[in-house]
Amino acid sequence: MSIQQQLFMVLEAYKSALQSQFSQHLPQLSLSHFLVMRLIGAEGTVTPLQVAQRLRRDKAQITRLLAELVDKAWLLKQPHPQDRRSVQLLLTPAGEALLQHATALEQQLSQQMLHGMADAQQQQLAAGLEVLLHNLRQS
Repeated sequence: MSIQQQLFMVLEAYKSALQSQFSQHLPQLSLSHFLVMRLIGAEGTVTPLQVAQRLRRDKAQITRLLAELVDKAWLLKQPHPQDRRSVQLLLTPAGEALLQHATALEQQLSQQMLHGMADAQQQQLAAGLEVLLHNLRQS
């Protein structure tokens, strides 16, 4: 099996397993919502444009996801202090609690995925993935 096939299989298996965990434990949370919330949680406050750029998604898709998160009371939009045309996004306390639960599920899945892999192998894998990501972002 080629490395390309293996990479696709790992990506699909990880994505499917994470979505399965969310469906079982957090049925109200989609994988797309999680990715947006994780970014906002890590950054503190960001603009919708920054979310679209960092997640490499089109603005229309991000706008729809953000509206859903606001409707679910997991996200707040506040006026941007320097740019009146923009807003800042931040998680609500309910959004933070949900993100914390989802992150714990993701961590459990990561531990399961890496089970039996030595620390040195994990470090090599991480370094290799960084190179792949860097190369893909250059194109």
